[in-house]
Amino acid sequence: MAVVLYITRSYTTHDRRFVAALADGGHEVYYQPCECSAIVYEPRPLPDDVRLLRPLSRRPLAFNSTDVGAPLRRLHRVIETLQPDIVHAGPVPLGGFLAALTEFHPLIVMAWGSDVLIDALRDDVSRKIAWHALSRADFVIVDCRAVAQAVRELAGIPARRILTFPWGVDLAACTPALERPDFRAALGWSDNPVVVYARSWEPIHAPLDFIDAVAQVARQRGDVRALMLGDGPLAPDVRRAIAAHNLGEIINCPGRVSSLLLPPLMGDCNLYVSTSACDGSSITLLEAMAMGLPAIVPDVGGNREWVSQGVNGWRYPPGDVDTLARTLLAALSSEQLSEIAGENFALAHSRADWRLHAQTLLDAYERILQEEAKGGFQPHAIQRTAHRQPAHRPRSADVLYR
Repeated sequence: MAVVLYITRSYTTHDRRFVAALADGGHEVYYQPCECSAIVYEPRPLPDDVRLLRPLSRRPLAFNSTDVGAPLRRLHRVIETLQPDIVHAGPVPLGGFLAALTEFHPLIVMAWGSDVLIDALRDDVSRKIAWHALSRADFVIVDCRAVAQAVRELAGIPARRILTFPWGVDLAACTPALERPDFRAALGWSDNPVVVYARSWEPIHAPLDFIDAVAQVARQRGDVRALMLGDGPLAPDVRRAIAAHNLGEIINCPGRVSSLLLPPLMGDCNLYVSTSACDGSSITLLEAMAMGLPAIVPDVGGNREWVSQGVNGWRYPPGDVDTLARTLLAALSSEQLSEIAGENFALAHSRADWRLHAQTLLDAYERILQEEAKGGFQPHAIQRTAHRQPAHRPRSADVLYR
C-alpha cells in the first residue's frame, strides 16, 4: 500500500474514477484540489475511503500563471504533513506545474488533452510551464497517442516514461439493453431522428457550431431533432443562438445530467455529434460508441484513433459548420447506421473498458514503487522535500477537510 497525494484542478468524473481505482487497489488516497470551482462536473461525492483536502487556492488559478506562491506554500505544507509515497498531479500547466515546483519524487503528471494540445502552446510562458512540469515527472499518463506525441514534443520525454491508455468507460453503465429514460415520448419525438450533443458549453467545445449545423440541417430535414445536454459559461450565447435560428421546438436543452444518466440518454438517440476543437480519447465519445451510436467528430487528436472515416463514423474539419451539416444530412440518410452501431459497440467494449485500464494504472504504480525502492529516480538529481515515516504520518486539522 502507498500513500498517494492526488492533485487536480477541481473535481470531475475522471478524477473520481482514478481515485476510486487507486483506493480499491489498496492505496491510501488524499484528494488535493487546486482551486474552488462553482461548476459541478461530478455530483457524486468522493469515495468514502478517499480523504478530501482543502483547495490550494480559494480563487481560480490561471493555467499560464507563474504567480503561484501562496498555493505552492500550502502544497509544501501538505506534503510535509502527509509524507506521501507518490504524488499524482494534473492537468499539466496547473497541478502538474505546482507539484513539479515542490521537487517531490516520484511524481506522476497526468496530461488531460487540451492542457498540452492547446493551453501549453498559447505563448512562451505557457510552454515553459508545461516543459517544467513534464520534464520533472518520473512518469506521464496520457489517454491517446496524439497527447503522447505532444508530451514528447514539449519536453522530450522518452517513450518509456509515458503511460498511454484510454481512461475508459464503465461498461456496466453503457449497455444498450439498459432501461432508458423515455424522453422521446415526453417531447413528442418518438418518430423523429435525434442527434445528441453532450459536451460542456465552453469555448473549446464550440457548442454554437452545433447549433449552426442543426439550423442548416433543419432547413432540409424538418423531422430532425437535437438533444443538447450540458451547461457552461456559454449558456447565454447558446440560448440566444437557438432563439435566433428559431430552433426552440427542434433543440431541447435539459441541462447537465449525471454521469450515470448520460449513457442511456445518448443511447436513445440516433447520432452522436461533437464540435470540440481539441480531444484526446473523449470519454463522452467512448460512452456514445459503447451505447451503439454512430459518431460525427472533428478530425483532431484522439478522435482519429477511434473514428475511421466512413467505417464506424465520420470526421470533419474542426470549425467547418457547412461540412458538419452536410455530414449530418448524409449520415441521417445512410443505410449503414445499424452496421456502424454494431461496429462501435464492439470497438468500445473491446478497447475502452475502464476496469482493464484501471488495472493498468495500478500495475504502473507497482512498478514505480519498486523502482523508487531501488533508487531508480536518482538521475533526476532532485531531492525529496521530506523523508517518509511509514510508521506514523501526522494528520493536521489545517490540512484535512474531513
